Amino acid sequence: MALLLLVAALAGRAEAHATLERAEPAPNSLVLKRLSGLSLVFSEPVDPTRIRIQVLDRRARRVDRYVEVSPDRRSAAVQVEAREVGVYTVAWRVISQVDGHPSQGAYTVTVGALAPGAFAELAGAERRLPPVPLALRWLTLLASLALAGCAMTWRLVIVPALQETGAPDASALSERVRAALTKVGIAGAVAAATGNAAEMALLIRQAADLAGGTAMGAVLADALGSPPGRLIATRVVLAITVAALLRRGGWPPLIAAAFLLLTHSLASHAGARGGAAVAADWLHLAAAAAWVGGLAVVAFALPPAWRGADPGVRARLWGTLVARFSRTAAASVALLVATGVYAAMQHVPAVRELRDTLYGLTLIAKIALLLPVLALAAVNRFLLRPRLEQAARAPADPEAAARTRRTFLRTVRAESALSLAVVLAAAALTILPPARNAATLPYQY
Repeated sequence: MALLLLVAALAGRAEAHATLERAEPAPNSLVLKRLSGLSLVFSEPVDPTRIRIQVLDRRARRVDRYVEVSPDRRSAAVQVEAREVGVYTVAWRVISQVDGHPSQGAYTVTVGALAPGAFAELAGAERRLPPVPLALRWLTLLASLALAGCAMTWRLVIVPALQETGAPDASALSERVRAALTKVGIAGAVAAATGNAAEMALLIRQAADLAGGTAMGAVLADALGSPPGRLIATRVVLAITVAALLRRGGWPPLIAAAFLLLTHSLASHAGARGGAAVAADWLHLAAAAAWVGGLAVVAFALPPAWRGADPGVRARLWGTLVARFSRTAAASVALLVATGVYAAMQHVPAVRELRDTLYGLTLIAKIALLLPVLALAAVNRFLLRPRLEQAARAPADPEAAARTRRTFLRTVRAESALSLAVVLAAAALTILPPARNAATLPYQY
């Protein structure tokens, strides 16, 4: 409970972007009087020290004079001196005060007369995922899923399988498995520390970009003390904790892994929508860790750990383990589908936004990438699992059992490799503004 309160206190209320909800005059509108000011309203509070709003005339000259942020920090008023008729471009960039994510966009306002085609340049602007933040988010998410997957597979699958098999050298086998999981945990902790440190560096750079001449010490304090900065630091500590506890086994690494996944949920799109959305996102991540992280454990950590076991014992172990992991994976898939549908309803309120927004297209890509993974899972569940269970019950043909195990491991490794692309799509969704926000105004990213 103390850990839960700590993580919640460090996180605050989080969304993935402070998007532009509305503006006055409205984007792409016609104003038949002198333009003396603008008002922009955002979806969540923005950092008043790191807000940038520029208003440019048709010659790219700035006509904005100063920006005043409202007390609730959700809106900004801009004084403008626009003496000419024509098209004015409003370009804005803000950083969310609750999660530190930057958002930016642009739109036009026409004063005095509508200029046909004036919006063509902005409308054709390329919208794309930033590659460096995407790669870092992918790395940190993979590391957390791997660490949580190790903890969950050990406690929920491997330990019961060893107990059920009753192998005479169960203690030695258990020790070898813990050693293998510890290696995976160390790699996961290093990846988590590297990725999160790089994300922190990006956060500091964003703060410096918008801070202007502010002293670097103040910029560092601001970034490190912000909700996203505290969450990143907490995530690194929890990742190292999970890796350290894997060697000991038991429930502590599983509990630490649960809080590790919670740090991702608190910093996600779900964070701003209340406890139910955060809980659903956390369950989604937990299910992904049990399945995707478990695949990595079964495919890469267990085979070398059990290689020296008696062939008959090894056959019984694999048969028992595959049966247990198959049930865990099936429950995980069901939970993934249920929580995924819930999240889609929250973030993609209209079917057309699947087609019209980058978030929607990325969600479609994630589902498409998931289909071959599910197909391989079905092969393992309905074709190979019965053979392994039969070999465990009556190991009459050790060579046939070994061939079945090799086939099973090949399909599991292929399933694990394909799941990397699914996690990449999931990482992209955490960076993109939800379709419900992206569809509000056309030129924000």
